[in-house]
Amino acid sequence: MKKIKVAPSLPENVEVNEVGDNRSEVIAYPFESGYAITLAHPLRRLILGSSVGYAPISVKIDGAAHEFDSVRGMHEDVAVFIINLKNIR
Repeated sequence: MKKIKVAPSLPENVEVNEVGDNRSEVIAYPFESGYAITLAHPLRRLILGSSVGYAPISVKIDGAAHEFDSVRGMHEDVAVFIINLKNIR
């Protein structure tokens, strides 16, 4: 019999690093399967909706050697992911 999960597990490690005057890096891990996307979408909407004039200028994906690589756990190739990032307004 399957167990019903009432609440998702929270990530054990959350790091916030100030990279510059107007940049920060937030790293949170590990997430259960599917929860990273569930958290990322509302977080992205919140950040993009409350800040004016910001856009991603670079991306580094652990496990990707080049932009045409595929990373385990990602739904699309890195090239498609980068194209989607470029469409953020």
